[in-house]
Amino acid sequence: FAKKLGVDVFIGKASFDSEGSVMVCTDDFCTKLKFNKACIATGGRPRIPDIPGLKDLARDYSGGEKKPAVLTSENLFNLVELPPRLAVIGTGPIGMELAQAFQRLGSKVVVFGRADRIMRREDADIAKMVYEQAKKDGVTFVFGVSKYEKVVADKEKLSGSFPELCLSLSLNNDGTAQNHFKFDAILVATGRQPNVRSLDLEKANVKFDDHSGVLVNDKLETSNPKIFAVGDVCSPYQFTHVADFMARIVVRNALFFGKQKNVLP
Repeated sequence: FAKKLGVDVFIGKASFDSEGSVMVCTDDFCTKLKFNKACIATGGRPRIPDIPGLKDLARDYSGGEKKPAVLTSENLFNLVELPPRLAVIGTGPIGMELAQAFQRLGSKVVVFGRADRIMRREDADIAKMVYEQAKKDGVTFVFGVSKYEKVVADKEKLSGSFPELCLSLSLNNDGTAQNHFKFDAILVATGRQPNVRSLDLEKANVKFDDHSGVLVNDKLETSNPKIFAVGDVCSPYQFTHVADFMARIVVRNALFFGKQKNVLP
């Protein structure tokens, strides 16, 4: 479709070579592309918390015939088997949406959070409605987590084809005592992080940080006026419709000398 519109598509790993050029590399060769204007739209990826054992599980159970022990938005919708017991780490809108969905599909769901309520960024009355409905559906909540200690898998114990997982944590009201919970899969819903590494943004004079991503002004220009950015790589509002709105601004400003501003705070 892109080629029919006259768009040249280069498949490979892209990184900036200078303030006005990009290198696109495959296993066999690299192609240098010069530009007058460019747009960074590399998106984001699920943020995996630094819980001992969690990243190892995500790596060890990420392919082949093994069912994923650690679920994120990238592999969740590829499931063909329902985990009987599901832990959800994260109490934001996405975590709550998926917790309720899996509970209604038949999983036994437990949601863990550090605060004393869900959806802290939302209005308290709305959060209360969601909480009460999820409780009515059968979702269990564990609030006041002070520290997630570790996650280990017992590969000898299987529920279907899921390994049995043991999540150890400490609660605020338990002092140093550890609590242990057993599950078949863990859904991580603790936010996303921007894809900024490996782009060699320093060579393009584009300012960024690992948490906020690419830094842009209200016209979505980066610190290099030739380069713009859109979507999860530069926005705290990580939704498809927001990325679409931002992309329309960049098209106008980069290609048609527009001065349209991003009205989102």
